[in-house]
Amino acid sequence: MHSQRGFTLVELLIAAGISVMLAAILVAIAHVFVGWSQRASATVEAQSALDRLEERIDAETAGSWSVFVPAHDVLGEPNGDGHEFDLATEDALRRPSFRAYRYDAGAARIDEYVYGSPGSAPVATGDVTSHVTAFIAINGDARALAGPLFANATIVDAEVPLRLGAPEAIGGNRLTSVRIAIGRFERDWMLASATAPSSVTVVLRYTPEP
Repeated sequence: MHSQRGFTLVELLIAAGISVMLAAILVAIAHVFVGWSQRASATVEAQSALDRLEERIDAETAGSWSVFVPAHDVLGEPNGDGHEFDLATEDALRRPSFRAYRYDAGAARIDEYVYGSPGSAPVATGDVTSHVTAFIAINGDARALAGPLFANATIVDAEVPLRLGAPEAIGGNRLTSVRIAIGRFERDWMLASATAPSSVTVVLRYTPEP
């Protein structure tokens, strides 16, 4: 006659402990995977958001008369820290028209507005860029350019007032430097309006002299 041996209490406790450890390890691995997946998704979203913003800014700038950093933003607040830059152009009826990109540091977002003249009530366009961690815009001109192309060049001030009702709205070779960061991605733009010179004149020495 054969006897059947059951599990002892100690063996059951050991088996239960091993099961709990394995479950804890699997839960930890799942948490790590979920965290990695969320970070990867956030990275892709941040880069996509910055790409979309860059495309929109470039498209608006290409048709503008001036890109400038106003002394006060569209809500009337001082803009000494460069949390907003504006674009000036004309609408189909040749009336001045402005677009503003305003950074709200507290809400970590960029809101876009349109307005008819400085001091008039701005209208939110509904275009909002979220999770913005840094933003600064600085007025400048073509003399800020550097690099081997301009190493031996003399770049002069060629600003042209546009009389659009905003003293800061200046055409010519006025440039606006913009830095924007979303998540861990950061980009620098050097924005020039459609009124900026777009060609280079090269003077050759003739032999004999003409």
